[in-house]
Amino acid sequence: MPDRKRGARVTIPIQVELEDNAESGASKGTFTSPWPKVVVKRHDQVRWRIPKGQSFTLRFIPCEGTEARSPFRKARITEKDDFLEVLNPGYFHYKVSVTHSSGAKWHIKHCPEFGVGN
Repeated sequence: MPDRKRGARVTIPIQVELEDNAESGASKGTFTSPWPKVVVKRHDQVRWRIPKGQSFTLRFIPCEGTEARSPFRKARITEKDDFLEVLNPGYFHYKVSVTHSSGAKWHIKHCPEFGVGN
């Protein structure tokens, strides 16, 4: 059972197809994760993970009616960040930019959705 003060621990994968995938039909550059919608509670601990040889930058965009810039103390998250505590309630979209060690870059803008309840 999660600690009420610290909440649950959630790890969100980031995965981009590096080549066309005949088995799944996904083309090179397709994001197969993060999930399209994540719902967490205040005080949950959240982190994003990406395969070795890749880096990412994630930035939050608050939805209309949400006052905070980010559900966390910071608005910019990278692969160097570990678990972060969810502090601010509301609904957010976030942008993900992935860079592969080869120099290839991919982006998701205005999606996925990140919701924080009580």
